[in-house]
Amino acid sequence: MTIRERTYAAWFGPVPAARLGTLRVILGLFMIWTLLDRRADVAAVSQNGKFAPVGLVRWGPGELSPAGLEGLQDAALVLACLWTLGVAWRLTAPLFALVITYWGGYRLSFGVLTHGVHLPTLHVIALAFAPAAAAVSVDARLPVPRWLTWAPGPTAGSGHYAWPLRMVSMITACTYFLAGIAKLGTDHGARWATGGNLLGQVGYTVLVRGLYGGPAGSPLIAAVFDWPGAMTVLAVGSLVIELGAPFALLNRWVALAWVVGVLSMHAGIDALMGITFAYQTYGIAFLSLFPVERLLPASARR
Repeated sequence: MTIRERTYAAWFGPVPAARLGTLRVILGLFMIWTLLDRRADVAAVSQNGKFAPVGLVRWGPGELSPAGLEGLQDAALVLACLWTLGVAWRLTAPLFALVITYWGGYRLSFGVLTHGVHLPTLHVIALAFAPAAAAVSVDARLPVPRWLTWAPGPTAGSGHYAWPLRMVSMITACTYFLAGIAKLGTDHGARWATGGNLLGQVGYTVLVRGLYGGPAGSPLIAAVFDWPGAMTVLAVGSLVIELGAPFALLNRWVALAWVVGVLSMHAGIDALMGITFAYQTYGIAFLSLFPVERLLPASARR
């Protein structure tokens, strides 16, 4: 097999439609949980923060009234449910991608810089224009008009369903790779790997939380400050994981090793700094790398 044939097989080789559908359902459930979990938080931020529109919000109607914000969050939640069920996919999927992007941008427009929703939103955008509801969906079970659904592939397992999974995986790998490049792009450069900068970030986070009445820092922090060499190990490890992200696209075994490293890194971030990136920490961000359809009963996979 030539290099060209191997590359094509890696990106467009046969993939079950159920794999793409299962990923859609899990991502949809996560977005529903996110919208419910952050509903009150977004309302509080909009009441107390200063509005400075970013992203799509710049072309929107401006700052929303409390009723308008409620309507935006209700619309996002309804569309998230339709996304998860796979109803009228050709219409509802792009609409949900638009609304959830606007919702995330609206929160950022009040100066709340959080990264927890960025990656799942990019994944929503990638799947919104793919045949992700050809299986494990209402569209696949009921006689929905063809103009409201994506036409299924020639077979249940074909390259028709492969490229969206590869795109989601590539987006994930790129985010980690760019994070590693950003660390090397600081004033410290390669010296970031010595751990001094990371130690300062941990200390700053704990200090700010203490000043604002946040949760107490982890007991591990005292041990880390007593042994600065530990931060060197963690800093080098994080750089290796982030800069090595593209290699996870090579094959499933490399992906598995990389994901174990990433999950360990996020567990460390959670333990030391109390920062939980739920989408990554619980492994949802990496499901596109694996045959997630095996979570379904055999009858549903068929």
